[in-house]
Amino acid sequence: MRQLPPILYGRPDQRSSTFLKGVILRKRILIADDHESVLRRIRAMLESQPGWEVCGDAVTGQETIQKAVELKPDLIVLDFAMPQMDGLNAASAIRTVLPRVPIVMFTMYSSAVSHEAGNHGINRLVDKAESALLITAVQELLDEHPSPSSADHKVA
Repeated sequence: MRQLPPILYGRPDQRSSTFLKGVILRKRILIADDHESVLRRIRAMLESQPGWEVCGDAVTGQETIQKAVELKPDLIVLDFAMPQMDGLNAASAIRTVLPRVPIVMFTMYSSAVSHEAGNHGINRLVDKAESALLITAVQELLDEHPSPSSADHKVA
């Protein structure tokens, strides 16, 4: 019987420069939306991509900030309309503590927030009506912003 290789786990706050042959670097993504069905759909879309994993989800702007600080994701997918704090203000707060983490705003209000998105640290804006474009936006941002923490998120 063939034995499977072990899975290597790392804490997001640990740093390692070790490179292991045959190791896939996982890209960790935090998603935020106040609708459970949308969260499930986004999770399924993102996790269908090889090397991507959803490391957490949030339903309010405040919870998104807390989880971003705690989980230190490689990328954040954020809705605009959320309780406690909208996505623009949450993005601004996240940008102050995690300035290098790219943020995609995935919203049905893209035309209303397009002129403000860049001022709040949003890297890409994707309309929910064009949900297929989310994968492309995430891939482009992950390629443009390699995370120094990606060495910590390995799987065999």
